[in-house]
Amino acid sequence: MESDSLFEHLPTFEINGEIRRDYTYRTGIIEALTGIEGKSFLDPGCGRGYESYVLGIRGASRVLGIEGRDFFLQVARFGAEYFQVSDRVRYEQHDVRIIDELVTDKFDVVLNFGLLYHMQNPFNLLKRLRNLCTGDLLLETQIAPLSFEGAERGQINELSDLTQVELDDVLFEGRVLEYRGDALRDSKGSLDRPRVFWMTIAGIQKALDLAGFDLLLTVHNKAPDYLEPWAGRLGYNQQRLKAFFHARVREPEKHIPVMPGTISGLDNAPFSYAHLPPVRRLRRRMMHRFRRILQSKSVQG
Repeated sequence: MESDSLFEHLPTFEINGEIRRDYTYRTGIIEALTGIEGKSFLDPGCGRGYESYVLGIRGASRVLGIEGRDFFLQVARFGAEYFQVSDRVRYEQHDVRIIDELVTDKFDVVLNFGLLYHMQNPFNLLKRLRNLCTGDLLLETQIAPLSFEGAERGQINELSDLTQVELDDVLFEGRVLEYRGDALRDSKGSLDRPRVFWMTIAGIQKALDLAGFDLLLTVHNKAPDYLEPWAGRLGYNQQRLKAFFHARVREPEKHIPVMPGTISGLDNAPFSYAHLPPVRRLRRRMMHRFRRILQSKSVQG
């Protein structure tokens, strides 16, 4: 693909009234919490790679972005070349679900932005990221709300009732999200599976602790003043069902073998759609049942 076309796919951000490609809404948060200059970063699920090459621009010593989609990797690599940071920012194509089996280096800071809620087993991923981290984890994710009050309607129509799912023999509370359409084609779901698990805030805090992190900060609805306006622009609140977590690895020199994840309870989560009016509730249940039948036939075929 020609450079002009790839340039058009480099994201832009409005920072203090100025449209920029060399700074993102999250850059200020990273600078405030961990610093950037001289540090190494891992950016799994990096998409078009903009967080990674912006870190390179701002003096990171080493950045590795991990992405599974070919086109996003093209854009990311072009971005690193365009900003002349390819000597310290590189991108690799891997399945993040087994990232610690594919990446051997360790990093001062591990990012987890917009990734955890695409996982069927988010607990397993956090344990794997812990093995690659010698310092801080910065985690931004969608969360399963205890109630739907105040949430954007489009966010909640495909979420299950609150349920318990067992991940690697540990019970976590949350909601199952079932994507419509082709999860692989639409780059949704857990790469090739349409159902994923959103944990509650308490569930994420529990998972971080069991994975070997000490929690330093949770941002939901009210961010510390020093993280504004960035946290406000990103919407870490109940309306968007987003939260942010800052954690630090407990024993950075220790490596914990992580087995292939086990999941129980994901496929039989209850979907009552109680938040919908009766007619829409009935229609949604019928659509849900029909979709499950089609998916079951597709798997069998």
